[in-house]
Amino acid sequence: MKLKLAALAAFILTLFAAGAQTPTAAELVQKGLFNQRTKGDADGAIANFRQAIATAGADRATAARAQTMLVAAYLSKGDVVAAAREFSFLTTAYADQKDAITSVTMALQMAPEIRAGLPTPSASPRLGELQNGVYRHTASGTEIRLPAGWSVEMDSVSSGGGESVDLSSGQKSLFIWMKSRAAQVAEIPGFLDMEVDSKLHARKFDGENETYQILPGSRTMAGAGARQSETVAFDFVQQGKPQIEYGTFILTTKTLVYFRSYGDPSELPDIARIHSAFDASTTIP
Repeated sequence: MKLKLAALAAFILTLFAAGAQTPTAAELVQKGLFNQRTKGDADGAIANFRQAIATAGADRATAARAQTMLVAAYLSKGDVVAAAREFSFLTTAYADQKDAITSVTMALQMAPEIRAGLPTPSASPRLGELQNGVYRHTASGTEIRLPAGWSVEMDSVSSGGGESVDLSSGQKSLFIWMKSRAAQVAEIPGFLDMEVDSKLHARKFDGENETYQILPGSRTMAGAGARQSETVAFDFVQQGKPQIEYGTFILTTKTLVYFRSYGDPSELPDIARIHSAFDASTTIP
């Protein structure tokens, strides 16, 4: 009896051992992240991510995530040409994976000098019209008057059911997210607080960066009645370098708009002025 049980146990262990020799796509992505972040082995990570894509099969979400990691891995090596190639492949082969494409586009705002070397969609906006220096978002009716020197780089479907437009002055970048959303005047302050808290959670926990925190004294409310706003600065560390993410949330009784910029902590006053200027020049239904 004991011999039979021992044989059965050995057989089961063999099954598990065999399974362990064929990691899943998700496990390969995690292995790649470990090689990239902990060991600093970008080439090893690239091999893991490519294997994850090949293994993913019908799991396009995991394959797309591995493809975004390829872009990041090549950027960490300073290989902008390869990163551009992988980014282009992401936007064509995984066009249905909007969240993955959006995440890369957002991340590239933090490094405009790198983004300049990457392919971008057509400069002609698809989700709005730019006429006489005013970008009008079709779905929400939001109108953004661009200051001199600023231009529309692209607009796209974004996360959370909203749509976004990327603006640039050549030196600074501004991401604007828009979505129709009904709210009673009395509900606006609470909804704005929820948006800030949700963004912190997304960055700190969903984004796996526990260094994210709200910069003390940066969270402020403005406006009254049917158009109110809340601004906040998050500080965090990326690749050992202190960074800030500055956000302005604007909510009317019909529309939610979010401005976001990244930069060095020393740039906070300039970024705050840019947000204030765009807030004043933006008409929101």
